[in-house]
Amino acid sequence: MKFSSAFFHIFLISLCAFAAPVIGGNLTEWTYIDPGSEQELALNESLGLVPPENLLMSPEEVHLRSQAAGGAQEHPGASAVELFSYDSTVFNAAGKYHLVQQQAIKILNNRGAEEHGDVRLHYGLPYDRTRVLKAFVLQPDGAVINLASDHIQDVSDSEDMDANIYEPIWRVIVLSFPGVKPGSTIYWAYEHADIKPRAPESFQWGHTFRSTIPIQSARLRLSGPAGMPLRWYVA
Repeated sequence: MKFSSAFFHIFLISLCAFAAPVIGGNLTEWTYIDPGSEQELALNESLGLVPPENLLMSPEEVHLRSQAAGGAQEHPGASAVELFSYDSTVFNAAGKYHLVQQQAIKILNNRGAEEHGDVRLHYGLPYDRTRVLKAFVLQPDGAVINLASDHIQDVSDSEDMDANIYEPIWRVIVLSFPGVKPGSTIYWAYEHADIKPRAPESFQWGHTFRSTIPIQSARLRLSGPAGMPLRWYVA
């Protein structure tokens, strides 16, 4: 699916279930878990979910996308171009969901480097858990700079703090990409789990296929119980 920044579509997907709720444990921590480990299997079991496909792109694949996208000449007036944004979400009858998202943006000029040097991932305790799966900067020559631990911070949401509201349950993970310059591509992938649904036995999701920069590819995949009624709104 290809979109231009000149227009957008908003998808709001609302699902309601009246099936018996899926029983799952309450998580109090969201620590690093090795993929395929016994800890990951236990986490998935506690959520009552089959996790979404976790097919993350390699730096080589991202580099090919970046080269094919061209540069400032192909995107006049744009500060950057979004190479892709892929979301895969699995939800269950209890209203819990498990999301994996990966995204890449190519920087076209100094303004783009300033605008996209940081990425913010929001979540709220005790409802959600979020963790970074992979993040790196890809330089024009193909060199890869992986984000180190000091490039990833989990802090209180500054938007609340700026409004003189201290609410520690609202958190944001800030990814600070080092060495970003015109021609660089930033990539990040993260996992988000809703472990305490605000509206049990229902699922609601909104997705905006739009941006202030050109979008080359965007995809949203939802998987859930076959017996749940599906209602969607497109505007």
